[in-house]
Amino acid sequence: MIKRKDLLILSYLRNNARQRLTSISRRTHIPVTTIYDNVRRYEKKFIVKHASLLDFRKLGFNAKTNIALKINGSRAELLSYLQEHPNVNSLYRTDSEFDLMAELVFRELRDVDEFMETLNNKFDVEKSVVFNITEDLKREDFMSKVSF
Repeated sequence: MIKRKDLLILSYLRNNARQRLTSISRRTHIPVTTIYDNVRRYEKKFIVKHASLLDFRKLGFNAKTNIALKINGSRAELLSYLQEHPNVNSLYRTDSEFDLMAELVFRELRDVDEFMETLNNKFDVEKSVVFNITEDLKREDFMSKVSF
């Protein structure tokens, strides 16, 4: 089981991974060398990837969409296609009536329509549901608040 001290350090990293370890040390009263060693250990055990969260709209990508797909045909082909597609931001396998779920980012909504048309023509998609995201209300916030 993970210790409270580890959760505390991870919480500070989730809130702002770019903050200095000395700053975390001051706030947590944990020696900076301990924090450094723990972060290196976390990178091997828990941390999957360091990434920046972007405001896609400010970059000109105004259409963010989640899709759910139920596939009749080859799941492997579709999965490979989606994994390589540049507009797929995140991709998930599900245990619901749908096989896959994906988050897509495009410049405009018509690009989403074109993508879905291509997907339906190229693969044997039995059912698809498209959710156009109009506003992010909360993103990547789990474990970012110190409350342990």
